[in-house]
Amino acid sequence: MNTCGKCQLCIGKTTLDPSCATTDGGLPAPQCKPGQKVCGTDPSLCLEGTACVTGCCVPWIY
Repeated sequence: MNTCGKCQLCIGKTTLDPSCATTDGGLPAPQCKPGQKVCGTDPSLCLEGTACVTGCCVPWIY
């Protein structure tokens, strides 16, 4: 089991601690698996059949 770190987007968490900002003031991009799209906290960026989970658009598992 992976605990949710201060600078990780985890299920149910929609913001990161301000100390997680990069040197240019932005937030670090989630590290998605190949073929997955980065959605951050905006589920509208995901295509049909996928959901925004931990910052990445992942396929629904039926």
